[in-house]
Amino acid sequence: GVLTAFCEQERVTRMRGVRLEPGTLPAEALEAVLNTAGNRRLSEVRTYAVAEEMAVLPGDLPTIRFEHHLAHAATAMYTSPFERAAVLVCDQHSSPELSVWTANGTTLMRQGASVATGFASIYSSCREAFGLRPGQEHELEGMARLDPGCDGRFDEHILYVDGDLRVSPGLTRTIAEWLGRDGGRDPVGQRCRIASAFQRRLGRVLLELITDMRVTTGMRHLCLAGGLFYNSPTPSAASRRR
Repeated sequence: GVLTAFCEQERVTRMRGVRLEPGTLPAEALEAVLNTAGNRRLSEVRTYAVAEEMAVLPGDLPTIRFEHHLAHAATAMYTSPFERAAVLVCDQHSSPELSVWTANGTTLMRQGASVATGFASIYSSCREAFGLRPGQEHELEGMARLDPGCDGRFDEHILYVDGDLRVSPGLTRTIAEWLGRDGGRDPVGQRCRIASAFQRRLGRVLLELITDMRVTTGMRHLCLAGGLFYNSPTPSAASRRR
């Protein structure tokens, strides 16, 4: 019942984004985890748990599969200090992308309808409009933090209505037009202003959703899970367990 050790394969191999080949184990990460857990042996592993659809372990291993969002929700909840909490999962690499859970002791329950298109996809669409490569969302976040302004240009483009996220058609094209039209003599500053306006609007919409969660679940504590929150390199990642 206690998390003993964890390790990502790329942290050991020093190869960014290394993938798990079908039918194999992440041998280096597994060895690091067993050593950290008290010099345990591979033969002592009773069960392998998998929550990624594309992950295929060797067929002779005792393996159980968990739904992707359930695994995210469990990770956030069971490493938090809370006995009872609401859990919000935002992850781009699954469908639906957003789900809400409640946790009471050792029980996790999905609540209500899930949202097909979530915050992670919206964030990635803005990253694309800025001409950044996939995986460079953190650069967009960095630019947003360089401008303290309150530009409201996204207020009518990203909305939370009746429990659903709504985004204006052609938002990516609109952002690209803003970037090309309004740069003037300070193109870097303009990019930061647009990034800041985008992130502030997305943050306000997120708070609207969380306010609804507070009402519908009756929970006083919140855990945030999934790639949108876990992959942030900034101090805001710490908010996932507030």
